[in-house]
Amino acid sequence: MLPAVARRHVLLTCVAAALPVPFPALAQGAAAPDVLLQAVVLRVGMERLVKLELERRVLQHSRAVLAADKERQRLQRAMEVLGGPIKGLAGRREAQVQRAVLDAGELLQQLRQPVDALVGASEALAARLGFVTTTLSGVASDGDRATLIDLLARASASALRLGKYNFAAAAAGLASADVAVSAQQSVGEFRAALASVAAQRLDERGRQDLQLAQNQWLLLSQVLGPSGLAKAPERLAEVATTTDRIAESMLALARRA
Repeated sequence: MLPAVARRHVLLTCVAAALPVPFPALAQGAAAPDVLLQAVVLRVGMERLVKLELERRVLQHSRAVLAADKERQRLQRAMEVLGGPIKGLAGRREAQVQRAVLDAGELLQQLRQPVDALVGASEALAARLGFVTTTLSGVASDGDRATLIDLLARASASALRLGKYNFAAAAAGLASADVAVSAQQSVGEFRAALASVAAQRLDERGRQDLQLAQNQWLLLSQVLGPSGLAKAPERLAEVATTTDRIAESMLALARRA
């Protein structure tokens, strides 16, 4: 394994190449970054970028392109923070976090690969980034807050994953059994995560964000068939917007947690 300094140099070089503009160094005296929240931004953002890439191929409109550009900008800060030393982590666990960030940077450069390869790579990365948020939750000073943020990350990511599989099926020109199973699993994961969030003690603003997500889920449910895929191709635009709005509502709640 590379020494920590050399590993960080490789990581930052790869990440910088994957992003649209160089990310800024952290200012001297700046407040300590919220590492867990940045891990959630990275986890959800990578899931969204893959969904947007597949959406672009299917719907062929500018929305996906513009949204992807904005999402890349949000990832700059997250990848810079997670690429540096992390309080409470050392050795193998810190190396695993930095390896996941490096893998995210590599996938950013490979978003135009074939559908099957892209989905497979994104699923592997999602598992690693899920490990990152769970690991950082375990070393957070406020355990209750960390648990809520990790839960919100799962809700956001599963909603976007559902959108990803809908567009993967459309991009491939067929709804295979494997894609349908994955879509159904995403529906189940999201429902469970949303119910768990609803059971948390939230302030009034948090309840408003939750209500927005629940309303969008109601709209999305009407679009989906029993397989978890859109009932008709013309409903895919609704899948695109509702999954994004659900994820945004969950992230807004996480930022204020």
